[in-house]
Amino acid sequence: MKKPNGNPIKFPIVEVTWFDHTSSRGWERDKEWVAAPLPECRDVGRIVGRSKNSLTLAAMVCADGDFGCCLKIPYAWVRKIRRLR
Repeated sequence: MKKPNGNPIKFPIVEVTWFDHTSSRGWERDKEWVAAPLPECRDVGRIVGRSKNSLTLAAMVCADGDFGCCLKIPYAWVRKIRRLR
């Protein structure tokens, strides 16, 4: 992704509610595991990038445009995006 320029204030602070995937350790016969809902996650950060299929959320953004602790979340997994500031 192209490095953003400028002040971190330009990147909105949001709370993203999204569903995560789960995986098993092997073969499953347990119908409860199969029927269990996906875990719901919530993360707060600044949106530093968007693509056709996903958004990139950063927990840290520096004044020079560097960012860190990023999550790339597929839009199909996003339940809600709430702007905080």
